[in-house]
Amino acid sequence: MGRCTAVTVPTSHGTGRIARAAIEELFDTACETDEDSVLRIAKMLPHALSAAFGPHLRSQAPWSRDDYHREQIKEFALRNLRDPCLDTHVIAKGVGLSVRHLHELFASEPDTLMRWIRAERLRRTKDELADLALVERPIATIAYDWGFREPAHFSRTFRTAYGVSPRIFRDSIRLTRPRSSYRGKWIAMRASRAELIEEPPLDCANFAAVAELDVRSHAPRHML
Repeated sequence: MGRCTAVTVPTSHGTGRIARAAIEELFDTACETDEDSVLRIAKMLPHALSAAFGPHLRSQAPWSRDDYHREQIKEFALRNLRDPCLDTHVIAKGVGLSVRHLHELFASEPDTLMRWIRAERLRRTKDELADLALVERPIATIAYDWGFREPAHFSRTFRTAYGVSPRIFRDSIRLTRPRSSYRGKWIAMRASRAELIEEPPLDCANFAAVAELDVRSHAPRHML
């Protein structure tokens, strides 16, 4: 699956067109077809998609057994990313490999397995800290939900990765948005109605301004 993620498949001709037509027809007629028939048709889709991705896969270098195992390990880790007990022993048992073999598989990778897992967790906590819909959710809760056991450790790790503390990052997000916002959209008031417009990119220059405010705050120091 990883080799076909974020890959553009032409759907104007060939097998891509067949796959697109099958998917569209399945959804368009689902309400007119009995459940058993829909399930039978759905079982055909993986074969159609496999054919559509065929040209892309044939253009790639063939996978070795090690490539397959690495992908299997990453998929297991992502499914269990929220588990604070996730480590090489848990992963090895989950995929049926030895801990030693896990380390050998990632010896040639840019990061070790646990560093890759930490980066994935940090990326997800960063996304939630930037989500205005979660602005009332405590930073420590977000960190724990993504497998970080200690707030202080999470804060140090986040600062090392992104150059600012989680609190300063979240406050900088607030600073770049108006007072009225809804789930990542700006609400611009014009006349008597609210109009949703797309959210602009984060201006990292605001980090310094927020840091100055943060020093004066009464927030717990272990989350700064």
